[in-house]
Amino acid sequence: MKYKVTWLPWAERRLTELWMGSRFASQITAAADWFDLTLATRPQDVGESRPADLRIALKSPLGITFVIDERAKEVQVIRVWLY
Repeated sequence: MKYKVTWLPWAERRLTELWMGSRFASQITAAADWFDLTLATRPQDVGESRPADLRIALKSPLGITFVIDERAKEVQVIRVWLY
């Protein structure tokens, strides 16, 4: 199954801020690309569940919070941060 991965605008802006202000830009890019690919193919296997249908995942150096909409086959990244 294929899922559409969408980074909500504030998460996308934050990702850009983190990338622009970091000496680890290549690692941030690699982690974001990994999230995009993995969430598109097997989002249920990524991270851990949290209350209210939220999930949290880490891929160094990024952490994300996301939700999976099974009916729409869509994943929305809600929040991103460095850890």
